Amino acid sequence: MDNKLTNHLVYFDVTDECNLTCKICMYKDKHTDVPLHLKLNDYSRKNVSNIINHDDTGLVVLSGEGEPSKNFDCINEILDLSTGNNSFQIITNGGWDVAIQDYLSTLEQKSLDKNDYYSIRLSIDPFHISQIDMRNYVDFFKYHLNSNSNKVSIAVRGLLEYKNATRTHIYKILSTIDNSPLIEERSPLVDAVHMHDKEIIIHYKNIVNNNGAFNKHLFPMLDYINLLENKNGVPFTMGHISEQKKGLDITIKNTGDIFFYGIEYKSVGNIFFDELSINKLLQEVEHNEIINKLYNRSFKEIISKLNTHKIIARDIEKINNPYWVVRVISEKYPELFLKTIKGLK
Repeated sequence: MDNKLTNHLVYFDVTDECNLTCKICMYKDKHTDVPLHLKLNDYSRKNVSNIINHDDTGLVVLSGEGEPSKNFDCINEILDLSTGNNSFQIITNGGWDVAIQDYLSTLEQKSLDKNDYYSIRLSIDPFHISQIDMRNYVDFFKYHLNSNSNKVSIAVRGLLEYKNATRTHIYKILSTIDNSPLIEERSPLVDAVHMHDKEIIIHYKNIVNNNGAFNKHLFPMLDYINLLENKNGVPFTMGHISEQKKGLDITIKNTGDIFFYGIEYKSVGNIFFDELSINKLLQEVEHNEIINKLYNRSFKEIISKLNTHKIIARDIEKINNPYWVVRVISEKYPELFLKTIKGLK
């Protein structure tokens, strides 16, 4: 794999408001009666435009520490900042308050105007299924199956620990539309659903257990990393890895703070106060010793080094997800974390 960073993912946390109460939620402690929505101003719009329209930005993800559809104003504003030929993904639980098929039709029109691509990624697992009206899921899938556009699509996020539950529910949803869905296992991390000459991809991840809600039946983190390495054909590190191309993995929080995903120990700027560009963020990776090592060293090696500290090892075992190790360990044991990473030869 070329070590040059040229395939960037930009992830917006547009809100911390949520319409559900999931035991699995990594952010449930942040859900309050006074949610914080990302609201852009003229200065931040310029920064956002610079980032999402950069030639090396491969995907822009609109999500949140809650349900992103609770801040559709910001989502639509970011979509409108696109100058064209960009790819966007909205990660959602599917519990939209707007008319689903009307909104997807609006996206289809945008795709014709700008040649942008839009994917709606639905979280379908036992924790979400029980709280979402199945008619919502039907509306998403029905639009996808009936649309002639290849620029507005539906995908699914499931959990490795509950693959059969996701497959069963998707089969149940699609069977209300037609009786011919076929689910194909392509790899341990990916299923493909075939119906009406269309394809819906299911991506499976393991449970993040940072709140300690799950102590049994977890898919082990190292096994998950091995699956990611087999899928991508390269060692797992921080950063965005896709099809043997690597890029920055940028998170913009609802406060405007900018982080590298999985390395939330240090903010690298704020869209409301700092001039932001891809080049500046690339320089941060190059010159910051901690970030540079996390982007370039095998994460299994980093976990091995952190695990030499028994107090940290216990927490890593509980967290169980590579993208949450740094944010939790650096917050609980900041000096020990920095010393360990700097000590990597």
